[in-house]
Amino acid sequence: MHYTQTESRYFYFHCRAAALVLQDLGLNTATRVHVHNAIRMATLNAVGKNGIRLASKDAFAQLERVVEGPKTNGLIREHVVPVSVIARYVESAWASGTTCAWRELKQSLHQDDFDNWEVIDSDAFQDSAAPFSAFIAAHVRDNSLLAWVTARDNARLRDSKLGKSMPESMPGNPRARYIACGIDLVDI
Repeated sequence: MHYTQTESRYFYFHCRAAALVLQDLGLNTATRVHVHNAIRMATLNAVGKNGIRLASKDAFAQLERVVEGPKTNGLIREHVVPVSVIARYVESAWASGTTCAWRELKQSLHQDDFDNWEVIDSDAFQDSAAPFSAFIAAHVRDNSLLAWVTARDNARLRDSKLGKSMPESMPGNPRARYIACGIDLVDI
């Protein structure tokens, strides 16, 4: 997988945009749409254009059938952790006034992220408060995982009421929706 500087920069701007909307306009029905859209775009840039690492078994079989390279016609690019779940977490953190030091985010962010936010590698700076946009970036990076699924797989998720939510029975497991629906995910 090749992650480009452009994707890194767009990721930064989408996270900043979500935070700016929250900071400048607050959270309401109108602004929620913009926050969710910025987070969706951040998730896509977080993994990069070629960052889909998983597929359902049926989708993987379709990908394997093409000799000259993966053919994705008819397959659906699915967020393993739904964007709505990621966005609700961000909204909840914003509402509760969550703050983090740069040091707390270090494990989740890439070097490009630190470069984009112009983070200085000193103890004093690492212990200073990171902007909420960096918190968003860390959460998005931690939860951005894409998979190819078939229309049938997608229908199973929807029919199980897990199209935009995670089952409560398996907290912390990003593949919980698929496990609950009996959909096996494989590495591509």
